[in-house]
Amino acid sequence: MLPQPLHDFPTTDYIKYMPKFDVEGEKIVEEHITSFYGFANNFGIENVDVWMRLFAQSFDGEVRKWFRALQPNWITNITAFYDTFVRKWGDKKDDLYYIT
Repeated sequence: MLPQPLHDFPTTDYIKYMPKFDVEGEKIVEEHITSFYGFANNFGIENVDVWMRLFAQSFDGEVRKWFRALQPNWITNITAFYDTFVRKWGDKKDDLYYIT
């Protein structure tokens, strides 16, 4: 689903520290993104392609199914990935809802 080229993943045991996101969990999208940024910073993830692949690995359940159903090469950059994820799984309430 993600663009090439592909750099190497971290050589440390990163999986056990990776935050996970599933719509069944208590975490909202923004909290997951924040915790994932912290994870990526702690492990020194600097290559965008590695960041995007690890971010995709952080999905569980319905979110993982959604990601795998996307068309190949549909996500061309990190901004598109972030926007697509937030649009699909983020808070759908508009500002008028909060005012009411």
